[in-house]
Amino acid sequence: MAGLRRLLKSEGQTDESWFAPGTPKERLAVLRRAFKAALDDSDFLAQANRLKLDINHVSGEESEKWVSEVLSISSRMKEDLKYLSPVK
Repeated sequence: MAGLRRLLKSEGQTDESWFAPGTPKERLAVLRRAFKAALDDSDFLAQANRLKLDINHVSGEESEKWVSEVLSISSRMKEDLKYLSPVK
């Protein structure tokens, strides 16, 4: 349940959770470093600041941990939380 709370609180945070499952570890490491470098870029951050965007990087490892925690909730809890999903 703590994972679900963290996931719900993480609105507006960036992560690399859209990388396809099964992406080779070496490629994933390169993508994660590039993603982090882009988010640390001073020009990018200045533009985000001008647009009043908050940039809060969440590492791929942390995202994976959160998703694993959320996916491991009980069937009962999943049923109880269905009302939150727009998917019917």
